[in-house]
Amino acid sequence: ATLRLMSDLEGLSASVPALGWSKPAGRRAGIVVEAVLGAAPRVSRLALDAPGLSLEGRAALRSGGGLERLSLSSVDLGWFRGPVTIGGDGAVAVRGGRADLVAALAARRDAPGGGNGPPVAVALDRLTLTPTIALTDFRATLGGGRGRFRGRINGGATVEGALGPRGGGTVVTARTSDAGAVLRAAGIYDRARGGAMEASLQTVGGGAFDGSLRGTGITVLQGPALARLVQRIASGEGRQGLRFARFGADFRFTPDRIDVRRAAAQGPGLSVTARGTLDLAGRRLDLSGVGSPFYEPGGALFSRSAEGPFGVSYTARGSFDAPVIEADPLSIFAPRGIFRR
Repeated sequence: ATLRLMSDLEGLSASVPALGWSKPAGRRAGIVVEAVLGAAPRVSRLALDAPGLSLEGRAALRSGGGLERLSLSSVDLGWFRGPVTIGGDGAVAVRGGRADLVAALAARRDAPGGGNGPPVAVALDRLTLTPTIALTDFRATLGGGRGRFRGRINGGATVEGALGPRGGGTVVTARTSDAGAVLRAAGIYDRARGGAMEASLQTVGGGAFDGSLRGTGITVLQGPALARLVQRIASGEGRQGLRFARFGADFRFTPDRIDVRRAAAQGPGLSVTARGTLDLAGRRLDLSGVGSPFYEPGGALFSRSAEGPFGVSYTARGSFDAPVIEADPLSIFAPRGIFRR
């Protein structure tokens, strides 16, 4: 025997906790169920069209009752589009598709139970971070509001990390053994090579994150503008690159922009600080800071001693690919705090 059921579910509340979706009674959601009844019943077609969710698939049922497996060939949550499988134990497997990180974290925050749903195994083709940066070949294991992940920045450098709750929001921590490759793959800076780096992003609402990064052992190849700046700060003429033993930054990150609150890098005979903005959508920067050959190597990265008592003030403005770097050589004669901030 076969069964076909159609309803608008207007008088019913409904939810799919595994997908973080629900609807209250009084809101319509069209559903179609086609089933084959018998000793081994099965749902040959399940289709739902509702605000915030559309899906289509089929289900295998246990002979004694209950769900064996729900195989959804198509799921659209707005922030995610792809196939999903849900087991009888509630475990979720995502085997392809695309998702948006900012919207996904917002959905997780607003989901019933705060996102502490069943375990989820994720294999996405693409996870969008910003309009120009994405993680491809994304793999993650999530559960209990926490998880671990791995992916490739725009199909290039690999990063891995974890996420979990913090302060009413979510913190995402990522690390890489090749910071230069990550910066190049993200299209932020193509003259960086090597280095280990760890970055964390804390949700603050409105699609924004407060971020910090710390790293060691990165080399910056000198373009003409950078070479001129280094020559005014330290004896850098003729060097092919600058190696920074440690570097770091604190910033506010949105899909279109990074506001650098403070950044610093220190290497042999040279310390550089920076603050300003990176326009990710327009691929432009506006930074200023101080470069100094005299600083306290053992001091804190962002301490006043990181700039040293004397240094050259500089600005870097323009496109990511060809910024214009200008320095004020007379500023080295102004002790910190007189003409130099």
